[in-house]
Amino acid sequence: MAVESSAEISYDKLLRLSHANIYNMINTAANVDDPVGTATTRKWVYVRQPRLNSRNFAGYPYIIVNMPRINIGDRTLDSNSAMIEWEIIIEVWSADRYSTTTYGDTAGDPKGAEYLQSISDSVISTLTNATNQTTMRSYGMYNIDLSAETNDYTNENGEMIFNRDFRITFNRRMGLN
Repeated sequence: MAVESSAEISYDKLLRLSHANIYNMINTAANVDDPVGTATTRKWVYVRQPRLNSRNFAGYPYIIVNMPRINIGDRTLDSNSAMIEWEIIIEVWSADRYSTTTYGDTAGDPKGAEYLQSISDSVISTLTNATNQTTMRSYGMYNIDLSAETNDYTNENGEMIFNRDFRITFNRRMGLN
């Protein structure tokens, strides 16, 4: 799925542009740096869960910027405007990388938790940065609220998988025409 360029949100593009504005901000290496490569060498920010078994999957860590949920409420009496609220979940996934050597012991890159923390700090820093918040307001995304929702890990096939979800909400009164 192609993501649009960032722009001011309009009523006819509520979902597309609210998603594009956050996706493009997160998918900028100057904002959120890939700890195992660069944005030019591998894809690591997705709009949905990547196919982990796919040939094109570049591996952990990766970020998913989910499509927004939207709530339209508190309409004016003449129905010309309403309070619009967007909610976007950003998922950060990381893993300890292990491989078995010819001697049967394991080697690799057991930095999954470290990468999760580093990427999470970059996501928070990006979304709370004064310049980026001014940019989001210029796009019509006001009253930014950010929370870290989950922090979890699991063992899959001998590999530790870590993840953290961020919930971002915005709201503003907007004309409906």
